[in-house]
Amino acid sequence: MNLINKRKETLTIIEEQIGLRLDLCDHFTGVKFMGSKPYFNVILKDKISESLDYDKLKRWSDKNKSFKIENNGLKRLAIFI
Repeated sequence: MNLINKRKETLTIIEEQIGLRLDLCDHFTGVKFMGSKPYFNVILKDKISESLDYDKLKRWSDKNKSFKIENNGLKRLAIFI
């Protein structure tokens, strides 16, 4: 599957499953790679340390295991697909 389609699919699943609509980062755009692992960046409304959306997404990600998230800035998350 194309990585752009995988990114869209991941965002759609997140929205459908936990009701969280994430915005793509407009500064670090596209799909990037850390080693051989593809990821893309999203921006949260609040700082990660204060974000209820981050907590919700992290719990669901840990339980679901279909993707992984990591902090990538003050309000930016990397979603590994």
